[in-house]
Amino acid sequence: MALVVLLPIIVLNIRLENFEQPEKDFPQVAIVLGAGILGPNTPSKVLQKRLDIAVELYNNKTISKVLVSGDNSAIDYNEPRTMINYLKLQGIPETDIVADYAGIRTIESCWRARNVFGLKKAYLITQRFHLPRALYLCENMGIETIPLKSNDSIWEVTIRGYIREIGATWKAVMEVNSYRGETVGDGNEVDLGQF
Repeated sequence: MALVVLLPIIVLNIRLENFEQPEKDFPQVAIVLGAGILGPNTPSKVLQKRLDIAVELYNNKTISKVLVSGDNSAIDYNEPRTMINYLKLQGIPETDIVADYAGIRTIESCWRARNVFGLKKAYLITQRFHLPRALYLCENMGIETIPLKSNDSIWEVTIRGYIREIGATWKAVMEVNSYRGETVGDGNEVDLGQF
């Protein structure tokens, strides 16, 4: 029974371990998925580690744009704005940061990256426990994706993350082929398909 429950996670993890990075045509955009904030300029430790990978890619001239996608469902809770603020503090110009304010769930972030922002290729930055599902969703939405693992945070968060992925992965597998997201946003959506 336990094997059946864990089957999607096992399959997606095996796929991630066997992922082969393309030899050419690397994307110019990185997607950073939201992961909680502590304040308007303070990402959670988990999110900060994701953002630091994007900063490193940008500083190395591996990417030219960062798409930050997260929850903006309350007046006093805005993951994308916090991510923008943090990236700006690290020296990335706001003109090179694109915000998706409607990426409340991973499936929404991936769907909108392709269908609203026009992404066809991207680096995908998240923690190891989240990466198999996020990669699966983005690729099934039509984005050629290069997964990048950011460092884990404190062990309690990592353990909770792995446990949460059991149900989240089953849900992703069940809805990936029928999901139709919202194309509405803040009106400032940028076409990233050219990168």
